[in-house]
Amino acid sequence: MKLIHRDNYKSYIICLVAFILSAIAFPNLPEQIPIHFNAQGIPDGYGSPLTVFLVLNVFFLLVQLYLITYALEMVTLNLLNIIIVAVGILFIIIGNMLPKVKQNFFMGIKTPWALADEYVWYETHRFSGKLWFILGLIMCVSGFLPGTVSFPIILIISIIAAIVPLVYSYIVYKRRSSK
Repeated sequence: MKLIHRDNYKSYIICLVAFILSAIAFPNLPEQIPIHFNAQGIPDGYGSPLTVFLVLNVFFLLVQLYLITYALEMVTLNLLNIIIVAVGILFIIIGNMLPKVKQNFFMGIKTPWALADEYVWYETHRFSGKLWFILGLIMCVSGFLPGTVSFPIILIISIIAAIVPLVYSYIVYKRRSSK
């Protein structure tokens, strides 16, 4: 068995380079680093220096670990369960970030009503952040259920995550404009 297969070596190199660059830069980074930029390229969101190691890298690491354990016949979990839990964690992370997103045209719940009124934007994202956090927790738990049970739950969660913030944004806008 080859450790570095011809189909995988590029992925290993990319991951290694990304990690090395992050590790080299990390000690020199300030307490807050830019993590979001507006349309003019000016930073308008800041976060911890740990963000250089990015959440997606953790997600891909989990997928890589699964591939390795599967190849070594050490699999104890189904890949679908791992993906469901990982997506649930992503929902939780996004839910935590949503209330902090300032009004913009690129990221967030971009309904016409939220874009038209900063208060509606704030309320929509505050509500949606809590909703996505709760839905992420439910999704994580459903990742430990059989596929026949977890699939309908994930489908319902996805529909709720897409439609409820839209409706809530409209309700807040109408309530605010009727005053």
